[in-house]
Amino acid sequence: MGGGYGTFLKNLRSRGEVVWEVSSSPLPVQPARITHLVLYGYMPDFPFHLFPRSRRLYYFHGLRMLSRRMVLGKTEFNPLHLWRLKRFIRWLGNFHDYISVSFAMREAARGFYGVDSKVVHNGIEVDDYRPCSHSPGDYLVWIGRDAWIKGIDAFLDLMKRLPDKKGIVVGRVEPVEAPDNVSFAGYVDNLRDVICRAGAVVITSYFESFSYVALEALGFGRPVLVLKRAAGAWEILQMLGLYGWGFDTVDDMAEYIGQHPFIPFPERIDLSCFSFDSTYRKLMEVLR
Repeated sequence: MGGGYGTFLKNLRSRGEVVWEVSSSPLPVQPARITHLVLYGYMPDFPFHLFPRSRRLYYFHGLRMLSRRMVLGKTEFNPLHLWRLKRFIRWLGNFHDYISVSFAMREAARGFYGVDSKVVHNGIEVDDYRPCSHSPGDYLVWIGRDAWIKGIDAFLDLMKRLPDKKGIVVGRVEPVEAPDNVSFAGYVDNLRDVICRAGAVVITSYFESFSYVALEALGFGRPVLVLKRAAGAWEILQMLGLYGWGFDTVDDMAEYIGQHPFIPFPERIDLSCFSFDSTYRKLMEVLR
């Protein structure tokens, strides 16, 4: 239910769908009558035998059972990590088909798990997002959680290179040693207001399967600067033609920010390809 997947389920329910949360709800009254079973996460002891008529699909919303070394493109020598990955791949054999939340996730699923999948991008309720009414500020905002894969180290490195800029870290992140121009805001009630008062949102993750943060910030009319390794976030920018906001290195990003005290935002940006209506339609097509 965390992050993007919680938003996905909320939007499904808004379409009148009844969602069975496997880990916290009892089995459906007549599980044998269920025709489609879509699972996310990892439940090695899931009772597949109770759903003999169901077409089983696994929805890749993120990476599973991978070590830091593997994500960074290095060889993994830890037998425990490799055993867990093998076990997960074996479990994936219970499914008839697979869905990925982005092309980036599809490629990762091919490379790490050896399965092909159909792409159904996550989406937002586009009508809920309106450009901010006031002018952007001059600070940079980083939004995430306390996990190495989110790349907080790269954001702090970026801010060291921009001593005249202010950076704000938002999310459940324990304050760490940081440059004087960085503050930790923790969890905030009004994320829209924080984004609207920023000059740009910065994404420095080592990998993103998708990025609601990027999509929501763009919906509010704020620039999103992304390290290309944050694959799913970079994919969003590419699909919208915003190639100038993707960077190979922290140095490249710092140089761009230094040259653009005010980052202009396009007059019009069409997010309809990421509307939840589009997501829902594509999901229903996959389930046919």
